[in-house]
Amino acid sequence: VPGMGIRGLTGFIDNNFRGWKRMRITGNLIIDGYSVCHTMYHQMDIDSAHGGDYVRFALCIKEFFKALIKSNVTPYVVFDGVDIDEKKKETHLDRRNKDVCRVWRMLHGQSLTERFLPYLARLVMVETVHSMDGVCCKVVDGDADSYLAGMAIALNGPVLSTDSDFFIFPIPAGYIPYENLIWQNWKDHPIVADVFTYTAFIKQIGLMDPALLTLIPAVMGNDTMAPLEGFTLKVLMNESPCNLKLTQTTVKSIVQFAKRFESSSECMLSIYQSTKCSKENPLANMQEAYDFYYASVQQYSNLSYEPKLKCKHHCSIPDFVVKQFEKGKLPSLLMDAICLHDIDLRVAAEDMTNIWCHQIGIPIRKVIYAITCTKDKEIFEYQRCLGNFKDYKHVNVKVVNHVKYNDEVIHVPQLLDVPAFDNLKKRYILFGVLGCTEENLVQFPSDIKLLLAITRYWMVHCNTNLDMHNLLSVLIIFFIDALSKHTIQPVESLPYKDWVTDTAILNEITSGHLLQFVHAFAQWQSLYHDIYCLNQLLLEPIKLLSASTFFESTKMYSCLKEILEHGVKSAIVQRKLDLIQYNSMLKVVSL
Repeated sequence: VPGMGIRGLTGFIDNNFRGWKRMRITGNLIIDGYSVCHTMYHQMDIDSAHGGDYVRFALCIKEFFKALIKSNVTPYVVFDGVDIDEKKKETHLDRRNKDVCRVWRMLHGQSLTERFLPYLARLVMVETVHSMDGVCCKVVDGDADSYLAGMAIALNGPVLSTDSDFFIFPIPAGYIPYENLIWQNWKDHPIVADVFTYTAFIKQIGLMDPALLTLIPAVMGNDTMAPLEGFTLKVLMNESPCNLKLTQTTVKSIVQFAKRFESSSECMLSIYQSTKCSKENPLANMQEAYDFYYASVQQYSNLSYEPKLKCKHHCSIPDFVVKQFEKGKLPSLLMDAICLHDIDLRVAAEDMTNIWCHQIGIPIRKVIYAITCTKDKEIFEYQRCLGNFKDYKHVNVKVVNHVKYNDEVIHVPQLLDVPAFDNLKKRYILFGVLGCTEENLVQFPSDIKLLLAITRYWMVHCNTNLDMHNLLSVLIIFFIDALSKHTIQPVESLPYKDWVTDTAILNEITSGHLLQFVHAFAQWQSLYHDIYCLNQLLLEPIKLLSASTFFESTKMYSCLKEILEHGVKSAIVQRKLDLIQYNSMLKVVSL
């Protein structure tokens, strides 16, 4: 199975490369959006196992880009799009399985120091970046690495990422691993970074042709290529294949092998002659690596790129979808439904012994799929099985092409008809699929109506042993807090490093109380995400309050404990919130 980046290369660079150059960062900076999202979240001392702390994450993202812009840096953020050729399908499935195991270990006390990207973190990253002036943002079709490298060449700026592929791309301005960027004290000091350049690397290791670097990913594998094994490695390393492991030592041997040749074509010829009796086809990997790291980069470096979205089943994709996609308005659930008709939802922090947290949103997703798919096509989801938490089934989902709103039946539009579809009926679809009417929410601000409808649906369908009244109270307190723009929370949560070692918290994990809390709010987040997607698919007929304004799992759990100990009224009074507003919201979501 292809791996994350290039196996062994980061370790090899860390231990051998001596050409890092400390530089002040100004001008254009090309940012690998999802890569930086993961690393930024994990470097913050916030929760990653129990639901996510999106308020603080969004604040960090804003501070980061503010620091760049104030320091005369022009950030260009690029996000991956649809894996239409499914080159990374095996990689995605492998990562999903690893995430499932990681969540299991974290939430059952086996490995509380592991980190996991919470379910809505990517959505928060995209939303926050798009909300900021001075940040150029783009979504591309497929893997963004080649486009990032091409843009970096065209704009003469370095790439910021954590992906080892960028050690191979021929980027003159260099590559900055995110952890090498020193930006936190930007108000007092210039932003600086230790920059890697491929020219310094080639000079140090003594390669005569820069393209020979592509031999490393060709042998070691990357996100789309499986590594070479057996006879090919024996040729390169002159060792028995059974003794070989893909490590930084292998990278060192590949470099020594590549130094024998004046050009990549000479190297390919030598490998072909040595392995032509082998069942392996190393030349295919070498050609694919060259195309990925060199040929495609030149294609993108003219900046004339436009998304070339296509459907795997050859269905036409409307222009409005392409435009919304490029702006980052359509999450991966929607794009996979439109282009692949095959969906593998991201793993959430949930109780793996309980019913799948995404089960709660299947009725909403059936409506989404009715809009995104033509009538004669099928759509599939990977759904986690109850029992063995590692088992997923590939399910043919039956779409639902109508929604009841009061006594009226609203037929959902086909994708091509969405822009011209009546705006009021779009709102009926959103509220109807949640089993409520907008008329019941008329007294509330528009951007919280859908949030209350989501919460009402969750209250009815949530699978938990906890008192739903207490869980509703927590959410409503945080909704009101966000609306009133309060920033002071009287009950502060533990830093994450203390959270995962605190004895009382560990006892709550093993007792199952915290696990039930996590699972209940995993279901809420899944619902929120599905309704967010449906709202965006319908071109946002109603505003939806961002999760980055109120959702912080550790503080919410602290609030729940406060309610259990002192009552709801105490929690409301301490926060100086409006008790009448709380009661009116509670009444609506409890109907």
